[in-house]
Amino acid sequence: MAIAYYLLKVTACSALLYAGYFFVLRNKTHHQFNRWYLLAAVLLSALAPLVQIDYIIHEAAQPGNIPTLLMAVSNDSAFTEDMQAAGTRPILTAAAVVAFIYATVSVWLLLRFVYALLKLYRMYHAGTAYKISNTTIIECQSKAAPFSFLGCIFWHPAINIHSPEGSNILKHELAHIKGWHSADKIFIQVLLIFYWCNPVYWMIRKELGQIHEFIADREAVAQGDKNALAAMLLQVIFPVQAPALIHPFFTSSIKRRIAMISKHKTTGIAARLLILPAALLLATAFSVQPKKIKIANPGKAITVVLDAGHGGKDYGAASSDGKHLEKDICLSIVQKTIALNKAGLIKIIPVRSSDVYMSPKEKADFANNLRPDVFVSVHLDAEPDNKNASGAGIFIARNEFDNAEKSRPLASSMINEFSLNYPLQVLPNPQQRKMGIWVLQAANCPAVLIEAGYLSNSKDLEFLTSEKGKETVALNILQAIEKYAAALQ
Repeated sequence: MAIAYYLLKVTACSALLYAGYFFVLRNKTHHQFNRWYLLAAVLLSALAPLVQIDYIIHEAAQPGNIPTLLMAVSNDSAFTEDMQAAGTRPILTAAAVVAFIYATVSVWLLLRFVYALLKLYRMYHAGTAYKISNTTIIECQSKAAPFSFLGCIFWHPAINIHSPEGSNILKHELAHIKGWHSADKIFIQVLLIFYWCNPVYWMIRKELGQIHEFIADREAVAQGDKNALAAMLLQVIFPVQAPALIHPFFTSSIKRRIAMISKHKTTGIAARLLILPAALLLATAFSVQPKKIKIANPGKAITVVLDAGHGGKDYGAASSDGKHLEKDICLSIVQKTIALNKAGLIKIIPVRSSDVYMSPKEKADFANNLRPDVFVSVHLDAEPDNKNASGAGIFIARNEFDNAEKSRPLASSMINEFSLNYPLQVLPNPQQRKMGIWVLQAANCPAVLIEAGYLSNSKDLEFLTSEKGKETVALNILQAIEKYAAALQ
């Protein structure tokens, strides 16, 4: 679903950028500018939706939106049954079928691309090669010749290369080589393998090919007779079928090419100056992601003691290179949570605001003295001997302690929120450690400990050390607490 949404945004962005080209730049004689604009439009439309600039909006949640999971969970078996029922999915889904069809078309386009390259490779070795102006000329019997590809010109022996017509065609193809037009064609063709469903990219590919011809035609007539070149173009009205990677001289759209040869140069400086920032702004708009935090209906503010695991001389877990420490990342997540808490319905009191050491007993005593509504401790894990270990888990005290049962709804809210918005695997049940966790079992209020991921896993580490990752953990904590508080009210 996320990929489909991304492709839809790419199509919409590219359509708007191409519309700007069509109405402002098309058929103007500043061909090089048009060429770079279209290439930039393709890149911007493909990359802009991948960049996320989150704009956080707080909105009130309706009581009906509170997860019923919070109200139903009272013991492990009920929780497990609910999660298993929700997790049942058919093996073959519509999304899987669509993904298979999409991948099949992409593979077919890839094979066509490889076949075209192999065909050119065989033509290169089968033809007769010689040099003109430091350019390799390959004589071949292809009906598409003359055409250029990369640094070579494939020439049909029926055309006299030394005649006036042959000289103009040679200048034309040399302009393609000099301008690296083949690189544009390869780039857009490779992109279409992955974005073949975007009709705008196909239109851009066609338009880019026309611009290449306009540039080469202008180079050819710069040193010759434009009337002679126009007459020569009219000799072949119906072009041969040619691979998408090459620049055959005799192509369609003869009328446009002749019109461009005859057209006086247009300046259009104002249009070019305006369209570039407009295009950049448009592409950036597709990167802005409004992120809504549903807050509970106004009521009594809930007090949360938020603990950043470890600290000071207690480093906690560490990455394999020792550069990233649990105590530092946890403190950063707590600070991010406090910074994002704008709704005013949660009062957050951090156990520590700097890199100081407090024993588990001191942390529990600190929390109990404040008499908070909930206690949340943020931690990370590491298993140096098992670098495949990955994902998050929510822990509560063991069953023999008083707050174990009353902590389950809070743990359920955390699990539900992380499961909806977390790229790492989230364990479906509240976890309990055999050795116990002091800060949980000593707490006088509902208390959970979040293990947000593994520093020993490269994927988890990359996410947890990024600003995006820390913000995701912080937002999940806030939303889980808000929904938990709303359920209580």
